[in-house]
Amino acid sequence: MNTERLRYLINRYSIAEITPAERQELYALMAEPGFAASVTEDMKDSFFSMQEHPEWNNELAEKYWTAIKQVLQTEEPVRTKIHFLRRPWIKYAAAILLITGISTYLWNKNTSERSETVWVQPIKKDIPPGGQRALLTLADGSTIVLDSAANGQLAMQGNSKVIKLDDGQLIYSEGQPIPSHGGVVSPNGETGVGSVQRLTTNTMSTPRGGQYQLTLSDGTKVWLNAASSITYPTAFTANNRTVQIKGEAYFEVSQNKLKPFIVKSGDNEITVLGTSFNINAYGDEPVFKTSLIEGAIKVNNKIIQPGQAYVSGKIINTNIQQDIAWKNGGFDFTDITIAEAARQISRWYDVEIQFDGPAPQVKITGGFHRSVTLQGLLKGIDGEFAHFRLVGKVLHIKALS
Repeated sequence: MNTERLRYLINRYSIAEITPAERQELYALMAEPGFAASVTEDMKDSFFSMQEHPEWNNELAEKYWTAIKQVLQTEEPVRTKIHFLRRPWIKYAAAILLITGISTYLWNKNTSERSETVWVQPIKKDIPPGGQRALLTLADGSTIVLDSAANGQLAMQGNSKVIKLDDGQLIYSEGQPIPSHGGVVSPNGETGVGSVQRLTTNTMSTPRGGQYQLTLSDGTKVWLNAASSITYPTAFTANNRTVQIKGEAYFEVSQNKLKPFIVKSGDNEITVLGTSFNINAYGDEPVFKTSLIEGAIKVNNKIIQPGQAYVSGKIINTNIQQDIAWKNGGFDFTDITIAEAARQISRWYDVEIQFDGPAPQVKITGGFHRSVTLQGLLKGIDGEFAHFRLVGKVLHIKALS
């Protein structure tokens, strides 16, 4: 089998530019015995972005079932409840949802347990998923639209270069030491020979339907979820490293025992030395939640251990995989209500949610890749009977009696 040709066809399919003739050629290659062995890692990843196509029906899904299972290296039976981030389920679940376009059919086909299905009223105009979108506000108040900015150095802030990498993420890299004698600082925080360094702060904010990755000047990595913001110094010159967030962010903090890392969100304060944790501080969520993946943190003077979360004053055990599903490119709707899932859907697909009548309270289940379209996601939700109807940018949800 011509691996390069297969890669070309898969990539064409994944960006929705494949011709009818090329699509038939791809289907024929997938049916060949050597298909699974010819698929490389980069080809597997391309499957995740494939959009639904009318020709992907149940018959085709059955035909390619064995090949897909071999590609994703799983011999496990399909289960209704998907723990999205517990490998090998992540690649398996995403591929089936995105390639076949018949998620509920496949999840329920091989389970002995009967589960109810959410019936989706046809959406004439589908909503694409979110992506890498963010706005950077510099020290002088000027802004840079990061998703459309060219790669390379974008600005000089204080003593730090602001650089956009080829993969889209933003990093701050400290330059040469600045002399401490004489000089002035320009209004936008830029410095030069004979100048003195001053504290400059930047703010990165994501819109609804956007997310972004940032590396601070100390090496700390930050993933910012949709409708969120983080304000931070361009260089950490004080005896601590303090940032402020709104919305949701995941941190991998660079260790520095002499400079504790502090995150402030509203009235809450999280102190760490070096660890990984997630903060959910959306204004429309009923609780403030900080989940610890590894290391140790102190939230409002309470010590949190890995696998635990601080939830509005209480320490509880938490499902870490579910808490950070967004950071790993997924939705994990295990054992949550449609109302809870709707808030995540609203932020990622930039739609307003309106419940026509009481909000459904029965819990749902399901795991989905964030690259699926809105209609693709709704078709796979499994739980209480409900109608979904999209009017403009408003998603109406109505429980069925």
